Amino acid sequence: MNKRRTLIIVFAFLSLLVITMALSGYPSGGVTSSQARGDGGSGIFSLLAETPLPDFLNAFLPLVMYSWPSPTPTPTATATLTPTPTFTPTPTQPSVEPFTQCSFPPGGTKIQYGIDAIDIMEITNSGKILTMEVLINISHTFVNDMVITLEQKNTSKKITLIDRPETVGGFICTGDDINVTLLDDESLIRADRSCISNAIPAISGVKRSFMLYVPYIGENLASDWWLTIRDEQSADDGWLNSWCLKFKYTEN
Repeated sequence: MNKRRTLIIVFAFLSLLVITMALSGYPSGGVTSSQARGDGGSGIFSLLAETPLPDFLNAFLPLVMYSWPSPTPTPTATATLTPTPTFTPTPTQPSVEPFTQCSFPPGGTKIQYGIDAIDIMEITNSGKILTMEVLINISHTFVNDMVITLEQKNTSKKITLIDRPETVGGFICTGDDINVTLLDDESLIRADRSCISNAIPAISGVKRSFMLYVPYIGENLASDWWLTIRDEQSADDGWLNSWCLKFKYTEN
């Protein structure tokens, strides 16, 4: 690049010299060549000194300006933006709440042949049912007479909890009374197949209901719940002493 610039300057100077020599024989700016040489000089430098500056520049300035290299622009640095990480909140899992409500009918609810014994439990807590249990306490002779059902009134879903209890061997249960917790667990023996006729209560402990609670899972526990006991034989009767519903649920 430096060699090229030097050659351009030399070329411009030589061009200027040639132009100056060519103009030395012509009047310029009102001064003749003979007047320029009158001081004994060579005439060339006198002409340079006396030639008007605009005419002089017009001869070679465009050439010099064209040949002079333009400065290389310095690239502007581009800032790199680091993206701000997006914060994704962890979804909050709904808390699991336990809930138990019991009914104790004053003096008990009469269980007798031909008239369904019904007790209603109103639950106002609102939430989605995850699991449930039913606890039943009944005083009744010859428990094989009874069929016990549970109904959720706001969905009209009804299941059988205990159906005409028998012994483990399949014989009619002639024992008295029921005090049992019914779970939704297929690994357990059914309550109505676990009667011990010579024990009081004849059905006790933790057992499985006749039908599982699947229809209620996912439903809202807020509802009227009806426990119905039907006595299939006229010879014996009894009383519903108490019953409870136990839930695990998530609040709405």
